[in-house]
Formats: sequence, C-alpha cells, structure tokens
Amino acid sequence: VLSTAQIAALETQQMAGLTSAQIAGLSNAQIRAIESADFAQLSTAAIVALTTAQAAALTTDQIAALTAAQARALEGGDLARFSSAQLAALSTESIAALSTAAIPGLTTAQMGQLSDEQLRQRISEVDESLMRLRTWNQAGGGTTKVQASNPMMMRNLRKHKARCLTLLREREIERDRQIDSNGIM
Repeated sequence: VLSTAQIAALETQQMAGLTSAQIAGLSNAQIRAIESADFAQLSTAAIVALTTAQAAALTTDQIAALTAAQARALEGGDLARFSSAQLAALSTESIAALSTAAIPGLTTAQMGQLSDEQLRQRISEVDESLMRLRTWNQAGGGTTKVQASNPMMMRNLRKHKARCLTLLREREIERDRQIDSNGIM
C-alpha cells in the first residue's frame, strides 16, 4: 500500500499503469494527491473504478485535466454528483463529449455552469433524440425494454430541453436588465 506522498511522487508512466483495483483502493487524500497532468493519463477503466466519494474528492484542476474519453466514462452517475464548481471545471471538450443521456441527470444548478453555446448544443441534440424516438414510435417501435421506457425517456428529454431553454431565457433577461441599467439602448 502506497502512502499519499508516494502516490504524489509517482511518475506519469507509473500513474498510467495503475489498475482499476489499485485506483479503487486509494483514499480520498491519495486521489487528491495525484497531479493533474498525471490524472489525465489514467485509463478510462481506472476512471470508472473511482468510487462516488473519490469522484467527489477530485480537485477542479484534476477535473479540468480529464480527457473527453474520461468524462464519458464518468457519465454513469458520478458526473451528477459533481458540485457546481467541479462541473464548471470540465473543459468544453469534455462537456461536448457527454452524451445527451448524461446531461438530464445534472441538476439545474450544475446545468447553469454550461455556456450558452453548450446549452444550445444540448437543445439541438435533444430535438434530434426526440425526433428519432417519435419516428421509432410511429414506425411501430417494437417489443423491447426501450419501448416500455420510451414515454419516460421522451418526458425526461422534454423536461431537459425546457430547463435549457429556461436558463437561456433567464440569461437573456439578465443581459437586457444590465443594458437597461447602464442606460445603453
């Protein structure tokens, strides 16, 4: 078992060689001791092995260093447990790499950390997903588990789209207020 100091002293190649089991066995302090550049070298399997507590212990620098593949690996549930500060630390590439399925799990406060462009991109992706689901339904769907969850999936996608649109509108209103208060027409 390595100490926190020994974890911090690992070279990049050694860090990349850590297995999922080794990562899962690290304490929160040891996770925080991993250099950001080294953290980006961890395999997606190692990222998936992070416990909920370990994911919550990640520093904003470590999160900013996540690759797009690593961010996708966190989609399962850890991403929704990130604080607003942690979510804000995700790079644009990492957020763009997230699937439409991962974003509805985020809280409104976490979604508020997304840029206007990212929100518009999510709206576009949701529209595409809704169109595919409607087409699938009209074509007869099928007798799979997807068909049974389809109404909830569509409902969740519509709710997510509404949240995105609401955030965009709130920002637009705030910008208009700032312009009005500054006396600029």
